[in-house]
Amino acid sequence: TSFINNLFSSLQGDKKDFFIASAKQKTAIWLQEAYFSTDNNINAWDFFFKKIKEFEDEIRLRDDRTESSVLSNIKIALEILMIMYYQIVLEKRKTFTFYDFVNTENIQLFLVNNKQYEAKLTPYLNGLTATYINTIMGKNDTKEHLILNLFDEFLTMKIDEATRKTLLTATGYKGFCNALM
Repeated sequence: TSFINNLFSSLQGDKKDFFIASAKQKTAIWLQEAYFSTDNNINAWDFFFKKIKEFEDEIRLRDDRTESSVLSNIKIALEILMIMYYQIVLEKRKTFTFYDFVNTENIQLFLVNNKQYEAKLTPYLNGLTATYINTIMGKNDTKEHLILNLFDEFLTMKIDEATRKTLLTATGYKGFCNALM
């Protein structure tokens, strides 16, 4: 849910909106259901997109303007999720989890934004960063398995305040050194 919370927070900016909050809640619930109700990534993505299609069909039948606005906000985030789906399922790209990453030695990960696609990539990268930070907190305290994190343009990142505070105050106990630029 950290990914979804930060994805939608980045999309909505500073405004608080019922439709965005509802979209965030529905998306998080559907992704959790997909994760716990399926046995692999492909089935999880299929389950998730089926839920969205069912919601869309239901709205069309009832001509519900409120839920239609919620769906519009889901579709904004959906564009990013469709890219993930395409790469993971259709192109059969190898995936990894942040848990695997933080528990593997001598590995590098670069999350790079591109000015040309910044408006679409930034929410996605903020969601990934928040998920990464929360994964770090699941590690045991250590002084041996050290990881260097370099965050360029950190002050412009729109991650939620709880995640930002965790990065700034607690990740050092988990063997992480953070350089914020």
